[in-house]
Amino acid sequence: MTQLSDQLPEAKRDTFGLFMTPVTRYELDQHSQHKGDILHWIRTQKIYPNQRSSWCQNVDQISDQLNILDQFPQLKQDLLNAVQFHNQQTFNYSCQFDIKESYLEIANENAFYAPHEHSNSIYSGTYFVNFNPDNHSALKFRRNVQSPFFPVIQLQADPVITPFNMVEAQTPQREGDVIIHQSNLTHGYELNYNPERITLSFNVVPLDTISAD
Repeated sequence: MTQLSDQLPEAKRDTFGLFMTPVTRYELDQHSQHKGDILHWIRTQKIYPNQRSSWCQNVDQISDQLNILDQFPQLKQDLLNAVQFHNQQTFNYSCQFDIKESYLEIANENAFYAPHEHSNSIYSGTYFVNFNPDNHSALKFRRNVQSPFFPVIQLQADPVITPFNMVEAQTPQREGDVIIHQSNLTHGYELNYNPERITLSFNVVPLDTISAD
């Protein structure tokens, strides 16, 4: 039986899963209201190709960074509540947080977002505003491999996937969910076959960092 790192009993034979990477799924209670507000707001805003074209294709950005969170403070608070929940369940840092930047994006037909990470933030999140798991691409995560010696040797793995041999994974995702993860965890999504996949992604920093700038 595989044991998590916070449950390490003494035994003669055990395999331990150490240094787990947390990803939190948090459903927004007020999603219906937020979605209606966002879709109405989109109709009044400028839509233009995503400026991070080296990472993505066929993705449009709506308005500028943080504009929507300035417009809807309750949405921002609900996202920060999701961040606090993630923090309490994981690293439990004794500080408050703020959203440094956000991007409201529409993934069109055949859109994709290459695997990437974020710097100068501690947590990142994605709010699924308009999303159908049967028709839109899921957010996927890839294992961070920091060692220059990986893989030492690449072998054919048994078809059974374990927490130790998987290199890519995803959590359950549905409309109204916020997915929170470490900013340096590699993430992205594959070819999106149906239009109007609308997400709000954001990066989070400790509040002290904001006040010191």
